[in-house]
Amino acid sequence: MKKLFVLFLLACLVLSGCGARTDARQVALIPAPPLSEYPLPPAEKLTQALSDRQLAVSTYERANSLETAVEQALSEGCGLFVVGLASPNEATSVINLLQPKGVPVVFYGTAPSASLSALYDKAWYIGANIEKQGELLGEALVEDYRAGRIPDKNADRLLQFAALDLDSELDKRGLATLRIFENHGIFSNELAFLQSARDEETAYIQVQQMLAQQGNSVELLLAATPELAAGAARAIAESGISVPLATFGENEKTQELLSSGALLNSAAYHTDTAVQMIAAFASNASEKKPITDGLSVYLSGNSIITDCILLAPAPDAVDTSAAAASEE
Repeated sequence: MKKLFVLFLLACLVLSGCGARTDARQVALIPAPPLSEYPLPPAEKLTQALSDRQLAVSTYERANSLETAVEQALSEGCGLFVVGLASPNEATSVINLLQPKGVPVVFYGTAPSASLSALYDKAWYIGANIEKQGELLGEALVEDYRAGRIPDKNADRLLQFAALDLDSELDKRGLATLRIFENHGIFSNELAFLQSARDEETAYIQVQQMLAQQGNSVELLLAATPELAAGAARAIAESGISVPLATFGENEKTQELLSSGALLNSAAYHTDTAVQMIAAFASNASEKKPITDGLSVYLSGNSIITDCILLAPAPDAVDTSAAAASEE
């Protein structure tokens, strides 16, 4: 009898070791690296919003791989995941690890390549319509072009532009912006494509070098983020060459650039709204409530796309590009 009891205890220990017990109130936050065209809510804001809903948050970095971070969080008892996607296929690899354990996950960042509702009923995505961002910015910039704030320096009816970490052949935002120009009969020519790995100081140096070589030909500079726009604005100001500047995204740098007139326009999405929605989804999932409980939103295939906004310059902002155009 004693031998059977010992065998029973051993069996229990083996079974318990096969998988760590998870806690639905213990959240694993795995941020995405800031190299996506999709907006990425700041990790610190997500942590605060999740904590405000009485969730215990642990942040896991992708030191080796996303899969390794997920496995580590599971081994430490996390029973709920908030994951920033850096590429479309990452959602599938995360779901493959979480689905067998029934652990829910809220994704943000890059849009998943497959329908989440078809992959896993406990996976949700909150993102942005990035093509709409490009279209909004394009419409605003066309008006700037017609008003002379984006001068046609060589009178060829072509938009001579430079792109800063905004690949006009791949980035859907940039493609949408240029498409709006084309819809209005204004075609474009890319003079330069600069890559800075999303670093403001590198952006400053690269724009400085570009302006020294062909600054007088550039009619518009498109930047991928406000940080890059800030670096570009410094280089433009120091060069003394008038180059209109536009970007995507909103933060304190955007507002400073708009207020000073260094930035024509920026299209963004409601980051704070997305942060609060992600936190609400996570809280509902932890309590096994309907995922949209308390929210006036509707899912489309387990996904929600938040609204975009256009940020215009302040009415009293100094419009240096317009002034330069009038002087010419």
